Amino acid sequence: MEDAFTSLAEAVSEERVAAQEDFSFHEAIFQASKNETLMELIRLLSDRLLVGIQESRSKSLRQPRRAKLVLVEHREIMKAIIDKNADLASKLMFEHLENVKIQNK
Repeated sequence: MEDAFTSLAEAVSEERVAAQEDFSFHEAIFQASKNETLMELIRLLSDRLLVGIQESRSKSLRQPRRAKLVLVEHREIMKAIIDKNADLASKLMFEHLENVKIQNK
């Protein structure tokens, strides 16, 4: 998960769309859950998820500082997972998804 985050952070600093890096980060989170059903669902939906991430991140590039704010959200989620704070990780993930939903309206 940390390697995926580092790749994502590098892509953001280079002002790239970074859809594949973002997807890889999310995939690492799913793998950390050790939930086989969730992982199978992600495998089945991966192409569609990647397209959605591409669209969302493309919009982010047009909004000053949005990509960096998303990176902060990702860092906080990752830290909560590493700290094994499931309640905080869940709360932060929900807030992140709500922010993405608002941004994509």
